Amino acid sequence: MIQLNQVQWLKINDFLLSIEKSWGPKEFCMQVMDQIYTLMPYDKARIYIINNNEQISHEILFGVEKRWSESYLTYYSKIENNRYSIFINRKYQRPEIQGSVTDWSNFKIDEFISSYIEPQGIKHSLGFALDGDAFGRCIFCFDRTSYSRFQDQEIEILSIVHPHIQNLLRNSFVTLLSSTHFDKNPEVKISLTKREHEIAELLFKGVTPSDISTKLCISQTTTYKHIANIHTKLNVSNRQGLILALYSYFQGSTNPNQHKLF
Repeated sequence: MIQLNQVQWLKINDFLLSIEKSWGPKEFCMQVMDQIYTLMPYDKARIYIINNNEQISHEILFGVEKRWSESYLTYYSKIENNRYSIFINRKYQRPEIQGSVTDWSNFKIDEFISSYIEPQGIKHSLGFALDGDAFGRCIFCFDRTSYSRFQDQEIEILSIVHPHIQNLLRNSFVTLLSSTHFDKNPEVKISLTKREHEIAELLFKGVTPSDISTKLCISQTTTYKHIANIHTKLNVSNRQGLILALYSYFQGSTNPNQHKLF
């Protein structure tokens, strides 16, 4: 595992804080595209939001002419048995897998390289996908023309933030009031593990993820993964919603540990 420094962890925290304020898939994806630049600079970006009927409901382009996107969708994504299609390549859902990063200089020159990649000056590409459940999925593609290849450290950062982005997107249609109602009975069962319960209590007390890692002697990567699980299990999509949910969860008992855990 690649070790990240404090500045990088602060950038990750700022990134997650910025995107959790967005609601709705299109606005959310645009915010991710805009803010992820601080973690992973790029020159061009394409986002396709796919509905449950496998149709593109929204297309978001940055630094890419519309004609290039149209030619890709109508032609290049379908040639050579869909070899270059991002819509059927499931590896884009796993940013931690090196296969989602492409160095185009390693490809044999063919029609796609000579007529699509080279004219746009694309040297390196990175892609990942998010499942939105209610509306389908989002596919992100980032290209570099003037920057070096995507570094292992950048891939590590992306693998850390990916589950958080996924959870936030899945909850993007859930209103704050409907997502933060919990039974006040202290015997209510919440499916938090013992470790998740510890972290939830510390978050409720205002302890930062960095300090939680230190206090519990676990890595920041592990801490953020637990926080992502807590968001999912409490059905919240942002920090404000989490605090309200934890308030409802802990209130009515002076000893939070008396709640039953799985």
